[in-house]
Amino acid sequence: NLLSLTPLRDSSGRVTHYVGIQTDITEQVELRHVLEDAMLRLESLQVDISMNCARLQQGLEAARRVQRAMLPAGCYEHPNLSIYWRLLACEELAGDLLQYCQLDNRHMALWMLDVTGHGVGPALRAVAASQLLATRVRVASQLQAGNILQPDGGPCMVCPAEVAAWLSEEFPWDVDLGLYFTLLYGVFDLETGLFRYVCAGHPAPVGARPDGASLNVDPESGGMPIGLQQSGYREHEITLGPGEAVLLYSDGVTECVNERFEMYGRERLQVFLSSYVSDPGEQVLDNLIQDLSRWRGENGFSDDISLMLLRRGASSPEFVI
Repeated sequence: NLLSLTPLRDSSGRVTHYVGIQTDITEQVELRHVLEDAMLRLESLQVDISMNCARLQQGLEAARRVQRAMLPAGCYEHPNLSIYWRLLACEELAGDLLQYCQLDNRHMALWMLDVTGHGVGPALRAVAASQLLATRVRVASQLQAGNILQPDGGPCMVCPAEVAAWLSEEFPWDVDLGLYFTLLYGVFDLETGLFRYVCAGHPAPVGARPDGASLNVDPESGGMPIGLQQSGYREHEITLGPGEAVLLYSDGVTECVNERFEMYGRERLQVFLSSYVSDPGEQVLDNLIQDLSRWRGENGFSDDISLMLLRRGASSPEFVI
């Protein structure tokens, strides 16, 4: 119990008697103990949360390092072909990945894939698919005739459509997670400038000549995303002349929405490439990202941005090994 005393005074200020009030504070004491226990538990939870956040950040950073390791080390420079690329993740981990590798002295394989969604699940699927392509595409592209890209008796290369069908079998649609991915896979002939590719649900490239004229590139994708179609992928081909370029991109580019809910679109992308095709390759991509940022406005990108620019040598030199 709590007893409080209040003195009462007469007119001269002399204390004449006291008024006492006795209060039962048992409930207050119990509530104070409950509050103190709650504060201790809260502090313990905050420590646990901080430790878990630190572990999650370490895990995300490790995943980012793995993802970065799956990207090209830099640009590719060859007298007959230059390859430039950019990848911007809209979250901690990207669902997009791109890569290229040399199959032999004459052929370059390159690919770009975009897994549905964002976060850890799509990022892991992207890494797994790209890793499988990177480790097996060289072997797969040296298989026996019947899938020959070069009818003139050149090296045997598995057709891009066969690669897409094979990959679709390896990565069937995950019903539980709802994961699938689009893919652009192609093989570039350094000698002839022929680029044969397949778009499995992926946006078709745009292309331009040195004078800014558009290249005749089929705008259709030619197939469903990987995991949703087992065969029947349609191939496309285009032969690049000296100084001509094609731009590969993910749908985060053309579907980039401005404040008026307008998409950037393929036509606007074509106009941009035609306007800047003769600029240095890395500058073309950096300027495009700036243009997309201006288009987007104050909001950050809501999807990953993947770009890969292929440009044939301007002087069409003899084939160089």
